[in-house]
This record gives sequence, C-alpha cells and structure tokens, in this order.
Amino acid sequence: MEAVRTGSDIIATRIAEELAQLPTDAGAHDRIESIVVTFCETVASEPDFARLMLVDAFKVDQESVALRDLAVDRFADLYRVFYAQARATDPSLPVITDALFALIPDAIGERTRRVIVAEGAHRVPELAPLFVEFVVAVLGLPPRPRPRRSA
Repeated sequence: MEAVRTGSDIIATRIAEELAQLPTDAGAHDRIESIVVTFCETVASEPDFARLMLVDAFKVDQESVALRDLAVDRFADLYRVFYAQARATDPSLPVITDALFALIPDAIGERTRRVIVAEGAHRVPELAPLFVEFVVAVLGLPPRPRPRRSA
C-alpha cells in the first residue's frame, strides 16, 4: 500500500512541477502535452513504481486498487479543469461528461500497462504523441495552430 501511495505521489509531484513551469496563459494543448509527456517520462524513469501502479496493484488487494484508481482519477480532474478553461475561451466546444473524462486516463493507463508488460517501461515515452492526439480528439479540441512559415 505504501509503495502504491509513493508511486502515485511521485507521478503527481512531477506533473505539478512541470505544469507550474508553463506560462500562466498556456492553453489546453500545452497543459495536456505537459501532463502526458511527464507521465510517460516518469513511467520510464521509475519503472518499478510504474509497474507496481499499473500492473501489480491489481494483484495486491482491493485497497491498493482503490488507491491506484484515486491516482488515475486525479488525471481526469486535471483534464476536466483544462477543458473548462478551453471552453471558457471557446464556448462552441462540446459539453463533455464526467464519464468521458474518466475514460481518458483509464485508456492511457491500460495502453501503458500493456506496453510495460510486453515491451518494458522504457518504451512508454514513445506513446506520448499518440496519447496527446487521443486526449485532444476525445475532448474535441481544435488542432493546434501550426507556426507560420516566414517567406
């Protein structure tokens, strides 16, 4: 239980630190990318805790599963907050249900678990662009504006 709590705290702390480094006016895309990339890099740099959180917690007991689920729900809460900020700027964005927000980290966590088991935690950072694309698509956010080329 304590190891699951420690693993959860490591991920949450690193994400909070990275988010704090973004400009205060950072948009939803930047915040989503920060969460996803930090998560993926933390999984790779802390493979034992990542395996414990995403694979082995289910083998311990119901209390460890509940703690792991609480950690996953933190991600849904972050996506919900950033999406609300995006909708405040662009009210044409669709209303998203809490259940849909909850599915985002569930799906990312499951794909991450599969990669950890089949290929190892070191492969997880390669998934970051796909995960960002997934979150943006599920939330119905417009594509990130492309930088203009100078003539």
